[in-house]
Amino acid sequence: MPPTPSFWFTPLYERDQLRFLRSFTESVTEPVVHDGREHIDYVPTQILTEYLRHEYRTYNGQRLDGIMYPSAQHNTGKNIVLFTNQDALTPENEQQYTNNTPLLRLQEKSIESIPKE
Repeated sequence: MPPTPSFWFTPLYERDQLRFLRSFTESVTEPVVHDGREHIDYVPTQILTEYLRHEYRTYNGQRLDGIMYPSAQHNTGKNIVLFTNQDALTPENEQQYTNNTPLLRLQEKSIESIPKE
């Protein structure tokens, strides 16, 4: 995320947008306490994600393919959300049976299992 622009050289709405994104990112990347109420902690993320997927458009009218944000569980980790459906995610061994150009190719040899800490 870019640094917050100068107060003197940037329109207020641009600064406010970036300040909101920074604050929201800090909020959603706080570790979730599993106390039976954790589903409530995920609601803001789900609402924003649905908005970005279905309503948001870039300056040239394009929809987003997905978003990436810092992990709440691992300091250096990233979460990636792809805005797609099953048709655009074709496993490597099934690509010969479809005419779709997949958004993401799943290659079994690249799958890595990471043990829980």
